[in-house]
Amino acid sequence: MSVTTDQLAAWKEKYGTVLEIEIDGRTAYFRPLYDFGILKPAFAAMQRSQAAFAESLVNNAWLGGDEAVRTDDDLFAELTEVLADQLDIPEFTVKPAGEASYIVTVDGRTCRLRRPRREEIRTAQERNSRNQPFETNLWLVPRLWLEGDEELKTDVRLLLGLLPAIGELRERKVAQLKKH
Repeated sequence: MSVTTDQLAAWKEKYGTVLEIEIDGRTAYFRPLYDFGILKPAFAAMQRSQAAFAESLVNNAWLGGDEAVRTDDDLFAELTEVLADQLDIPEFTVKPAGEASYIVTVDGRTCRLRRPRREEIRTAQERNSRNQPFETNLWLVPRLWLEGDEELKTDVRLLLGLLPAIGELRERKVAQLKKH
């Protein structure tokens, strides 16, 4: 598929950014990857295999361009390497903040969260009966949120860094057993 300047302009207007990837003289265009509509199915596919993850990522972000990039194995391998380099999930830190709350820092932004209660964890897991990636922790974010940089809830890249912190809070051990 040959992409016109009008089509490219329309994609830019719709998605804000368009990723243009050229491999061996062939060009393909992709939506920005930090979109749960792209990432959820890709991470679900990752449970099957790395190849399934790559195919899902490519197919769900694909806007247009030379189909050979998707069908030729050598070009596809190059493509998935370039796309994977675009996924930069920031690391997080979690520190106790007193009053059963924690300060979570992701890429220089901070928030204060409380630990989830058993009933909240149970409800979140029941709501995610198909075991979809991110769903349990996404449901918990607004319930645990006490204060902080709102960007952590609205920017998908930052939220991807926050979600594992929620998982850590779900699993965090605070009780200690001493035998005498």
